[in-house]
Amino acid sequence: MKKSTLLFLTTAFVVGLLAALFLSQNPKETTPPPTPKVEEAQPSEAQPQPAPVVRLPVTPPPTDQVTAEQEKQLPALEKSDTVLREALTGILPEKNWLDMFIFDHLIRRFVLMVDSLPRPDMSYNRLPLYTPFNRFIPAEYNGALAISPKNYDRYKSFVSLVDKVEMMEAAELYFSYYPLFQEAYRELGYPDGRFNDRFIEVIDHLLATPDIQEPIRLVQPHIRYQYADPKLEALSAGQKLLIRMGNENSGAVLAKLRELRPLLVNFGPTDN
Repeated sequence: MKKSTLLFLTTAFVVGLLAALFLSQNPKETTPPPTPKVEEAQPSEAQPQPAPVVRLPVTPPPTDQVTAEQEKQLPALEKSDTVLREALTGILPEKNWLDMFIFDHLIRRFVLMVDSLPRPDMSYNRLPLYTPFNRFIPAEYNGALAISPKNYDRYKSFVSLVDKVEMMEAAELYFSYYPLFQEAYRELGYPDGRFNDRFIEVIDHLLATPDIQEPIRLVQPHIRYQYADPKLEALSAGQKLLIRMGNENSGAVLAKLRELRPLLVNFGPTDN
């Protein structure tokens, strides 16, 4: 369980840092402002949606997944932070990794963030972890702004860790805690929705990120940088972050998401 917990939360990095790092592009902000409690913020700007059709076929979960008796032993959503913190204490490869997580409604934050990645932008109160990297690095090429290759180095340690994750073990633990993720998702205004469907939908959205030839041109109309190509600037927060990571780093992240996706489909929960 301890190993699986670490792997699961590392998997959350795969998607979670897409949001966190997207918000680090402001050249005048190197650390995020204090994060308000999730329950005090509106979890989604969108109005409650009609009951979705379950579009992703799933097979019955393996016998080693969560049982009714195990589900009874799950902590309440309100108390799940303590369980996750205790599971991580002493097993992270570096002590300071624990400080990266925001143990204040962590599962709610993760669900909020996943649901928001395909949207045009995100805000700090959606994040499950703090931004651990330095400011965004631009460069000048032939008199025009572009993303500096030095910017990609900010993601190397993260990508190296993600590359070691066993997706099967990560998926197993995700489903062992799945009732809590489902509860948090329904709180967003999707009373008949399935978080696993939304998770797969968001992964598909990220996998559809277009391939971009470097260098990637930028403009700076105000404080924040924007992509010079209007088509790129119109992409979602998650897709723009993948592009900003550089082709090598984003390719490694997308490879892991491709490994995770069939596990979410084939081992997905059967109950709403």
